[in-house]
Amino acid sequence: GKVPPLQTDSAPELSRFKIIGLNPAVEELNQKIRTRLKARMKAGMLEEVRELNRNGVSYARLESFGLEYRALARHLQGKLTLEEVNETLPYDIIHYAKRQRSSLRRLEKRGAVIHWVENSEQALKLVV
Repeated sequence: GKVPPLQTDSAPELSRFKIIGLNPAVEELNQKIRTRLKARMKAGMLEEVRELNRNGVSYARLESFGLEYRALARHLQGKLTLEEVNETLPYDIIHYAKRQRSSLRRLEKRGAVIHWVENSEQALKLVV
């Protein structure tokens, strides 16, 4: 059969789902992103990416895993210095989080009901 056309002007199907948008204070979110990234790097994320590549995961595949993996794969290929990774990656992740919130707001404008919460405790109350 034919694939039905994508509905872009409304969001009736989305009413079947409870959509929760995490919307903490921006500076709090940015700090959490930086703290989490530092912890992942300290825990050996660079070595993890190096080991994945040694075990056969291509750099192209690693880059498809997400922002952190992309940056570290590029570093291991000599395309970025570790200093460049540490300087740009937090901003890339912060920008990605902003785009995620913007996407939810666009859904909201199309009619989806978004339950905005500031933290995970508030989110849990909506689903439990």
